[in-house]
Amino acid sequence: MRKRSVVFNLFIIVAIVLLVILMAQFSSQEVQNRVTIFSAVFGFLAILYQLRSDHKIKRAEFIYSLNDSFHKDSEIKTSYKLLKAARDENMEKRIRKDDCMAMGNYLMFFMILNYLIDRKLVSMALIDKIFANKFFMFVNHPDVQTHQISVTSINYPILELFEKWYNYRLVHKSSLLYERFCLSNNKDLFERKANGMVRYKNRKKFSFKTSFNIILNRPNIAPTSFKDSQ
Repeated sequence: MRKRSVVFNLFIIVAIVLLVILMAQFSSQEVQNRVTIFSAVFGFLAILYQLRSDHKIKRAEFIYSLNDSFHKDSEIKTSYKLLKAARDENMEKRIRKDDCMAMGNYLMFFMILNYLIDRKLVSMALIDKIFANKFFMFVNHPDVQTHQISVTSINYPILELFEKWYNYRLVHKSSLLYERFCLSNNKDLFERKANGMVRYKNRKKFSFKTSFNIILNRPNIAPTSFKDSQ
């Protein structure tokens, strides 16, 4: 329906421009030239505005679908509930090892998010507004760090995302969420620069495809429900 609306709007713009140019044919040559130039510029700007507006709408819909997928996945909802309960107790509420190991879909969601950011399909600014709390309450819980994130060879995309996201919030002077057990304090994983930004020590080429394949072979993670909720 929206595609039809866009095409119709573009048709109207072109029709108006052609009508103005046609009417100008009955004027002097100087007037015709000016009208032709004005019409061309107006038409270009109007079409550009229409296409830009349509792109923004599609991007907003995409972000909405991501957030919708997060909240519809039953395993993610269970994990999110545990994390919120821990958050309400200043991250002191323990999460059992089995529950941490069952956070595979939660982990996979942010791996996919990291891929989308790398491909510039979504911006960090937009993602930060919607998912920052969900991400940092996950990576900054000590039990999650011990039982889920500690497998660095598998979770490289999460550690890479943490580095980008942590530094992004630092640069933009946003609050650093759940600092008490912040993952950035792990000196085996991160080194801190003089300006406060962090760098993941074991940075390497690690494709999303490789990570995805590894995760599919982990018995404690079943991303099927995440896929089905798309």
